Amino acid sequence: MDADAAVRDILGDDTLAERGLGMTQDDERSVGEALCSQLEYADVLILCGDIGTAGDELIEHLRAHDTLGVRGIHTLDPGILFTGEHNPESASHRCDPRTVQPWGGPTAHGTWTLDLSSERPFHPDRLLKHIERLGSGKLRSRGRFWVPTRPGTICQWDGAGGQVSIGSHSSSGRELPTTRLIVTGIDPADRQRVADAFRDCLLTNEEWEQGLLPWLGRPDPLSPWLGGAFAQRLTRRGWPDVGRGIRCAARAAASASAFLRGAVLLPAPAGRSFPRPVRRPPPGGRPRRAG
Repeated sequence: MDADAAVRDILGDDTLAERGLGMTQDDERSVGEALCSQLEYADVLILCGDIGTAGDELIEHLRAHDTLGVRGIHTLDPGILFTGEHNPESASHRCDPRTVQPWGGPTAHGTWTLDLSSERPFHPDRLLKHIERLGSGKLRSRGRFWVPTRPGTICQWDGAGGQVSIGSHSSSGRELPTTRLIVTGIDPADRQRVADAFRDCLLTNEEWEQGLLPWLGRPDPLSPWLGGAFAQRLTRRGWPDVGRGIRCAARAAASASAFLRGAVLLPAPAGRSFPRPVRRPPPGGRPRRAG
């Protein structure tokens, strides 16, 4: 990984297609999304470029403790590559929102990581209201949350460069889920904004003390995003394509207040079904399958 380009690649909003790196013509993933998925799954990370830079520091905050970091390809021991053994269970554990955890790292260049956790769920209406405050900006965010309208579901949160995917991940079994987001950024102003937004999305003490009974039968405003096994890309750059059932999107907006006010519900065309997510959105809209 190139440390000199890490901040721009991971926290920027460029897509693979815009850089001519898409695997297919309809590959609309962001550069940050692709890089983070590889970084978190990797057993060995070879770092090139200048050491001790802001990019180097950012990578250290995102590199798992059990991922071996090698600074410079010329210092790499070939034996590590030829004798090492990949452990898919450990790799999957690092990427699983149910086991997400902060890695931390140096802070000389202002890089920070927040570990935001609570036993309480997100209030679905307030999550929609504050989702830009929580997910926009030069951030890498990942983790899980739950909402009282579906207490048996662990929901996944995955964001990079101001773009966010949310979706239903798995069942929580007999135990109530928990909410935990790990957020890494470089702008000091973003740190307090994200912490405040996380708090504002949670149920209040009074709401939590009332239990889950008041939520039975209530409409779920997050159904367009969590209704199936597919996550929905929330982006300020464009529209996702129509998927199975109902799809939602947030249109690109110049002002922060318009981040989700441009959302439109789109029914699936008559006679068509989408057994898998469709990857043919206009630039910026990237449906993502949860889990």
